[in-house]
Amino acid sequence: VVVRYTMTGTQQGEFKGIPPTGEDVEIAGIAIYRVDDGTITEAWVVSDFLRAMKQIGVVE
Repeated sequence: VVVRYTMTGTQQGEFKGIPPTGEDVEIAGIAIYRVDDGTITEAWVVSDFLRAMKQIGVVE
């Protein structure tokens, strides 16, 4: 099973010394699940957190 997703939110608290910006943040990702007999037996998940860090100014 493959899931492509987008998480959204707003920076409302301090993060790594960066005060709240009120900026909207969007993180895209993909998850791949191995399912055996109706049970998830393995999962691989990748999320683009670097994009979020750029959006709130933690990195350039």
